[in-house]
Amino acid sequence: MVAALIPDLHLTPVQSWVVIATVLAFLALYLAYKVLYQPDFGMPVRRRLLARGLRVRREEFAEVPIWWSAIQVKRAVRTYWKASLRMTVHRPGGA
Repeated sequence: MVAALIPDLHLTPVQSWVVIATVLAFLALYLAYKVLYQPDFGMPVRRRLLARGLRVRREEFAEVPIWWSAIQVKRAVRTYWKASLRMTVHRPGGA
């Protein structure tokens, strides 16, 4: 006979609704945090649900997917600024 690693959970209907409500509350709080908390990345960053990657609008603000972490946003914005600065420099003898 194999001993169960996780004992059987026997929840009453009220307890199961409390668990579901708690999970949904934490999910709502997490999404509110991701949308409302905006650290400084060098330009205003808006998180979008249906975005694939970094999209910069007229160099005024950037749009990123909501699931990106702060480090991913920071690196993407830094890469964008480096690339945009390189585009402004003209190489000698080149067209």
